[in-house]
Amino acid sequence: MLFKKLLIVVLAAAIGGWHSTSAGRSLKVGFFELPPHVYGAKSAGNHAQGPAIEYLHKIAASMGVTLEVQSRALPLSRLVHALAMGEIDVALAMAKNPVRDGMFRFPEKPFFQMRPALMVMQPSRIQDITDFDALADLRIGVYADGYLSPMLEGLATFSIHGEKVIHRGYQIMEWGRLDAVYSADSLDLYSNAAIYGFQKNVRIIELPEQATGLYTVFSSNVPAEVIAEYEQALRRMEPYSSFLKNFVIMNTTQSTAQAAW
Repeated sequence: MLFKKLLIVVLAAAIGGWHSTSAGRSLKVGFFELPPHVYGAKSAGNHAQGPAIEYLHKIAASMGVTLEVQSRALPLSRLVHALAMGEIDVALAMAKNPVRDGMFRFPEKPFFQMRPALMVMQPSRIQDITDFDALADLRIGVYADGYLSPMLEGLATFSIHGEKVIHRGYQIMEWGRLDAVYSADSLDLYSNAAIYGFQKNVRIIELPEQATGLYTVFSSNVPAEVIAEYEQALRRMEPYSSFLKNFVIMNTTQSTAQAAW
């Protein structure tokens, strides 16, 4: 059975995905909503939005590659599956863990460094996190199939499936069924709190650990030379951190995310 599943993955990767046509090279791009970096279409006929999408378009243009970006965001677990099955060539944007590193092609360097954090309700006894003991008895909501910080390994984490994970995690905290919600990117928490208007009700606490890289991740069937081109183009670009900051400042609805800098 395991061999059969592996065979399906290999065949799907060989058949679908990366292609070169008479009109030029193109990459199919999928994503999950990760504000402030990327959002799905707000209405029919619109396209995916956000600084990470715009940044990737600039990189692709310098490579001479066309992007076919899906208009609708996928749940993170579905995005991972789509990349594994060769339904898309590129996933934007994901952190690296050992499982993903064995399945996909990661560039040498991430395009952004995230600060992992927890979101708790304002009345929470958690004021700061200095060590593992501060987390030991917390019920923590996390993205289903998402990256998990080393500090959280072995703790009581609860997977939240589907879309709008942070907003739904906040609602579950309100109901008293979770003590905290985790994201590998503190800006994800700040932005969702601003978008859905609950920023006054929560406290966002960064974990005392190293930053986590945010990557443009490629399917295993994308040629290595394409990823090398991407890496060269990325080095020529303005750093994404400054590109992101300027984008957020230009969009005043993200005022809470601005405060995170």
